[in-house]
Amino acid sequence: MSSIQIEIPLDALSRANVARALADLTLALGGHAVGTAAPAAPAPKVEKPTVVAVPVDVEAAVKAEKPAKAEKPAKAAKAAKPAKAAKPAKVRPATGKTAPRPELEGLSVEARWDAYFKELPLNSQRFLDLLKEKGRLTLPEAVVQLQLDNPKAMGGLTGAMARWAPKQGVKVPYDTLQDTNGTRYWVWKGIQ
Repeated sequence: MSSIQIEIPLDALSRANVARALADLTLALGGHAVGTAAPAAPAPKVEKPTVVAVPVDVEAAVKAEKPAKAEKPAKAAKAAKPAKAAKPAKVRPATGKTAPRPELEGLSVEARWDAYFKELPLNSQRFLDLLKEKGRLTLPEAVVQLQLDNPKAMGGLTGAMARWAPKQGVKVPYDTLQDTNGTRYWVWKGIQ
């Protein structure tokens, strides 16, 4: 007869789920469970874990664990997935471009530009001011001057400006170009 030793602190045994799990394990291994109810009062705290030796006939447990050959249960039919709700159709202007905000209609280009510029993040405003002052600005220069972590941050900055400009009824006041070495740069063209 083989035996297995399991160490469980007494305070853990005072919890119903631990006591039940130990009883279930004992039964599964071929032992006899005395009871699975949790004790009425909590056990006193014990600093050292107490070893509980549970004698189990391992060979009998292994034999008992092998299920008798039976027919496999039939697979249950899968439930049909609920149909997805249809998404409402997106309405876009006939030009294919984003329409400007209605409250900006009738304003001059300069007034729309001022509204757009004031809503830009500080780094975007600094970039536009620097570009206007210098007239031409390369990617490496912009990264250094704006104290950005990497060149990708500059792409995010200019990309966001280009996406939001049409909604403000303005065009970005610069052209993006690339020199013969592949370095990207911007040229100020003015507010239009």
